[in-house]
Amino acid sequence: MKVLHSDDKGARVEFWVDAVLKKLHYVLYRKYVKPEYELRWKRLSGDLEAIQGRWLILDTDNPKTKLLIYESYVDIGVAIVTWAIGLGAKQKAEEMGYRLRQWIESDGNEP
Repeated sequence: MKVLHSDDKGARVEFWVDAVLKKLHYVLYRKYVKPEYELRWKRLSGDLEAIQGRWLILDTDNPKTKLLIYESYVDIGVAIVTWAIGLGAKQKAEEMGYRLRQWIESDGNEP
């Protein structure tokens, strides 16, 4: 991942991903909807037909516990077996959650 541009409203971020069946390259715009609580992204360019999603952090009854919701829609532009996509997503989800937690705990600065 490489941050191409960043300001208080969001960032343009470039990715190279070793997907299950193919290496992908794309650029996203990350919008800081509600700092420390919601981050949305949308495809600007690259190999994917479409990609968009969000991280949403919600307070819970326990002040030491947050609920993290990850939503993602990806259209790679070609037909592919659904289980292959699910397998790749499961392999990356834990790592993404861990990196997000590191980023949040570092006050939004690069860990």
